[in-house]
Amino acid sequence: KGLALLCSVAPSGTSGTVGRYIFRKPGLAWAIVQAFVLKKAGTNPAVCRKVFFSDDTPGGEDLSRYMENFKKDSVVGLDLSSALKQFPGKTSVGLDGRADWLERAPPLFVLGAENDVVVDLPALEETATFYGVEAVVVPGPHEVMLGDWEPAAVRLGT
Repeated sequence: KGLALLCSVAPSGTSGTVGRYIFRKPGLAWAIVQAFVLKKAGTNPAVCRKVFFSDDTPGGEDLSRYMENFKKDSVVGLDLSSALKQFPGKTSVGLDGRADWLERAPPLFVLGAENDVVVDLPALEETATFYGVEAVVVPGPHEVMLGDWEPAAVRLGT
């Protein structure tokens, strides 16, 4: 028994990742805004590919099915001001950046993708530090359990 976090948002939220992209990769920052804020991940294949998959992800039935799921997800509202106050990185971090409740936590596994644009490598490292583990990085984009899922599944199984 344990907890596996795959491409999970960092304990401090997404502002760090977006902030890193705004000046270095403004096109990517805009794609993220389109995908999440404007909810285009469910309606625009190019935005969906850029943010969650890779530019060479083929279209077709699989991408259409994923986009339908993103559409359904985008219907759910999120009270961001309330959620941000409850992010664990803002409420339970020790001086070393680690969660102050780790001794009560189940075994933890943190995995990210080297080309993830939603959760970049610094955010992945923040998450791993918070949970007191080493981050595992696999090749590919954000959706490590879709498309080319084998590398993530193998690492999760070890």
